[in-house]
Amino acid sequence: MRESDFILLYRITAGIEVILYGACMAAFLRPFLDEGAGGGRSTRRKCLFVLVDYIFIFFLGAVFSFRGWLCMLLLTALLAVCRRFLGIGREALFLLGVLFFCTRHLSLMAAQSLNHFTYRLFLAGANTPEKVFLGAALNHICIEALTLLLFALMLRGLVLVLGRRPFALHVRELCYLLLTPVTGILFVRITLQLLIVADGDSIFQLYEQVPMAVGIVPLLAALFYAGTLAAIALCQKNMALQEERGRHFVEQQQLAGIQERLAQVEEKYAAVDREIKRLEHTGAPPSPALDRLLEGRGEPPCPHGARLLDLLRRPRLDYAALAPFDPERPALPPEIREQVEISVKYQGYIDRQNRQVEELRRLEDRPLPPDMDYLSIQGLRLEARQKLDKIRPLNLGQASRVSGVSPADVTALMIYLERGSRDGDHNL
Repeated sequence: MRESDFILLYRITAGIEVILYGACMAAFLRPFLDEGAGGGRSTRRKCLFVLVDYIFIFFLGAVFSFRGWLCMLLLTALLAVCRRFLGIGREALFLLGVLFFCTRHLSLMAAQSLNHFTYRLFLAGANTPEKVFLGAALNHICIEALTLLLFALMLRGLVLVLGRRPFALHVRELCYLLLTPVTGILFVRITLQLLIVADGDSIFQLYEQVPMAVGIVPLLAALFYAGTLAAIALCQKNMALQEERGRHFVEQQQLAGIQERLAQVEEKYAAVDREIKRLEHTGAPPSPALDRLLEGRGEPPCPHGARLLDLLRRPRLDYAALAPFDPERPALPPEIREQVEISVKYQGYIDRQNRQVEELRRLEDRPLPPDMDYLSIQGLRLEARQKLDKIRPLNLGQASRVSGVSPADVTALMIYLERGSRDGDHNL
């Protein structure tokens, strides 16, 4: 291989490298991009936009000989300008960009240690310029492939730690998360400058002069990577704790509101009970005004007077109409006056309903004979007979909850049980 061929191969691999790293960045940002109205199609467009921006910036850097850190800043700034289109916050985008380039630098640093061995392997026995260039080309392709593979694995680890949760970072949290990756980038840049230093006729090769650096440098790169993962995990735990505290605070506020509302309801019904008891012990003496009120409302007269509670029970009288005959009436809110009237007028219906509920609760626990012949009970519908005969409920409550059994069927069962109980008593 000639020198011109080697230079051409180097440029081609550099172009392919830019495209592949751009694809890696698009894949790295994809979980954090807002899908928007277009769903998956919109996400693909945004990933393509990131890829094109990456390729454009780095080819622009190759033309104008920009340094890598300047390309990184330009790309991050360009993506930050388009953050609304990407659907990602500025702080999160800046963090992801720094993490991406930090991981790239750390993978490059680890691969340079491997280059110390692979370079000797591929150039061993190269005694002509053509063989030297061929070995160097093979070594270059091997190191670039290993670097890309290591970078993809490290990037995958970052994605797994970051997860898919959206970022809502404050400046303090952003600075904390950027401390380790930025320090790692600086470490890599300084180390790369020290690998080969030429000063006049003397050349300082770090790995030749300090053999321990072959193991120490990738170890330090791994420590920076592990530190970055640990910082992200710790920050996420802190954010989760803050969210949990926020939810706990909201729940406490809701609980306090419920307790306050419950206290208000309890106070309302306590005031209703107090007013009903007062009406029960307060009477309206006989008077022409009372007779006129009763006659005007179509109610029978009270020649001997009556308790206010008894007067309020009459259907054509209301709480407000009795005010002239109740001089000691306290000032009550409208909702309490309304509840007092409802409770007094409908107390009989409420008591009867409560008795019915209690009776149903008592009958619900009444057991059904396990050998009951449901098919012979005449009061049951055919569907109810078949369902009850198949399911065999243990009590009336279970029977009432069987699909296809109506309240009329339950009533028929109750009558059947009562009749059977009376027949049993007669036989005794």
